[in-house]
Amino acid sequence: MAKQRPVFYNLAQRICAERLAPFSKASIALLLSIAATVAACRDDSGSTMREEIGKLREEVLALKQLHYEVLNMQNEISALKARQQKDTTAAESPIKPAAFTPDGSHKDDPFLGPKDAAVVLMAFSDFQCRPCQKFFLESFPLLKTDFIDHGKLKFIYRDFPVGSHLHAKRAAQLAHCAGEQGLYWPMFSLLSENRLELEAGHVEAIAAKLAQANQEKLAKCLQSTKYEREIERDAAEGKSIGAKGAPGFFAGREGPDGELRGVFIRGAQPYPVLKAEIEKLLAIEPATK
Repeated sequence: MAKQRPVFYNLAQRICAERLAPFSKASIALLLSIAATVAACRDDSGSTMREEIGKLREEVLALKQLHYEVLNMQNEISALKARQQKDTTAAESPIKPAAFTPDGSHKDDPFLGPKDAAVVLMAFSDFQCRPCQKFFLESFPLLKTDFIDHGKLKFIYRDFPVGSHLHAKRAAQLAHCAGEQGLYWPMFSLLSENRLELEAGHVEAIAAKLAQANQEKLAKCLQSTKYEREIERDAAEGKSIGAKGAPGFFAGREGPDGELRGVFIRGAQPYPVLKAEIEKLLAIEPATK
């Protein structure tokens, strides 16, 4: 007659099935086999099985704890990789060498300084952008005094309206419309100074502040889409040389082949940074065409 299995054998099976659900069938089978072997070899099956079941519970809990610790380690490693990637991006230099052959869209853009100045600075900017406003209120006057007014620099303003700025494109159009009356730079100053009003969508109210403008002509021009293509071409050329947001600046010299070579400067960097790059370009011997 076969030896009857102890009553705790079935209990062990049930407990193991509940506790080991997250683990593989092979692991569960191994633990149940151990329990069966122990039960078969002990005379005092009741107390022995209780002891073995207790040990099995401890082992299952230990395995679960290990499983959770491994998951936590994986999450920590993933978070560390993400931080490293972010740090690498943040540490990326805001100044990079750049060269491009202009597509001609800059030729009708407003500029200050001599037309044939040795160094060209293109600003890809947005009137609704806070860092852009900071640059034009704080750094631009110094740029004008140190370089533009001395005939060393040609400053070209290029439109780069950021998609999330709902009124930036209309502001760019308003500036061009004022330019039809020879008032681009006065309107430029008004838009730069009244960013919060622009952010609220009060484009017409800003236009009305330009007292010397023919307001009827200004309003009619603003209602049209005549400058839309020009604004889009400016933005496209900016993106082609590294602009991802506003403001961005290209500073360079024109080569014999018509290519502009220099650096692209990302963001509203402190004025000394911009000044240093312009001075480096001015120190370069002009190439013979």
